[in-house]
Amino acid sequence: MLLPCSQETTKAPSKFLFFIIEAEILPTG
Repeated sequence: MLLPCSQETTKAPSKFLFFIIEAEILPTG
């Protein structure tokens, strides 16, 4: 989403990282 290049290279890690960032910004867990 943020970086199509990174997503293509690392789809799983990218999603995980994004989840962590989102959790830090909006902790809903």
